[in-house]
Amino acid sequence: QTVDSTVEQHFMLSALPLVWAKRKTIGVFVVAVTVVVAIVSFLLPNMYTAESSILPELEKNKLLGLATSVDLSSLTGFNVGEAPVSKLYPMIIKSARILREVIYKKYSTKAYKDSLGLVQFWEISKGSDAGDFEAALKMLRERMDVTLDNKLGTLVLKVEMEEPRLAADVANSITYELDLYTRTKRRT
Repeated sequence: QTVDSTVEQHFMLSALPLVWAKRKTIGVFVVAVTVVVAIVSFLLPNMYTAESSILPELEKNKLLGLATSVDLSSLTGFNVGEAPVSKLYPMIIKSARILREVIYKKYSTKAYKDSLGLVQFWEISKGSDAGDFEAALKMLRERMDVTLDNKLGTLVLKVEMEEPRLAADVANSITYELDLYTRTKRRT
């Protein structure tokens, strides 16, 4: 270790005069980068993130649908187990079926007097309704982060938008649509 530390000390001492000689260039570079970062940070729009934690219910498969308050399958010693439906929630949330309703729902915003959907809020104009929807769908998916904690089964949804209230409204709308889907469409 003494050889390594001696080599390291020699390297540091030999590099010090080189760094000192370039101090003006390094200083100008640091100041220039700082100014560019400051300008970019002032030009970028403010973005707000809303977070929603969802605790999905775990469904148990019922033995012939006869189990009411007691799971009959566990009484017989045959445990059918729990369906891992919650593992599909991240894919379900990002599906066009769920997000279509979220995109076309009318939201109140500070930027506009009237309530409007996300296509109008983002001022998307691709020439067709299908093109507008696809562009809005892509943009919304990019602004969403959905993670699932496999141990706890907790789903965390984060939505980033230009306005804080809009971010919260969109996150709540996604949560509502997921709940509606699990209660109606998936069960049928």
